[in-house]
Amino acid sequence: MNVTFFMTGGWVESYPDDVKAIKAAGHDLGNHSEHHKHMPQLSNSSICDELNSVTEKVEKLTNTKMCLFRPPYGDYNNASLNRRKIVATTQSNGMLTLLTGKIMALNQL
Repeated sequence: MNVTFFMTGGWVESYPDDVKAIKAAGHDLGNHSEHHKHMPQLSNSSICDELNSVTEKVEKLTNTKMCLFRPPYGDYNNASLNRRKIVATTQSNGMLTLLTGKIMALNQL
């Protein structure tokens, strides 16, 4: 059975061999942000920085580009505008967002 492991930037830095081993075992690697911040409180630019930093670290280690993002704390705010901002920003970075157990794209909001 393969699963998705959602990783923060700090975890990737602390356990690079584990990141490689997880990928080598056939599991997917998901983005959980660089610093585990509350996404609704960040600007689009800051969200991009949080996503891109982890993606670049994992890509350097595994030659794999992450395509899933799970917001820290499951925090995306029920306000439609904030949810749309996070999903749109994530999607513009080539990822889909996992919200409350569902993978969300803009056309699903």
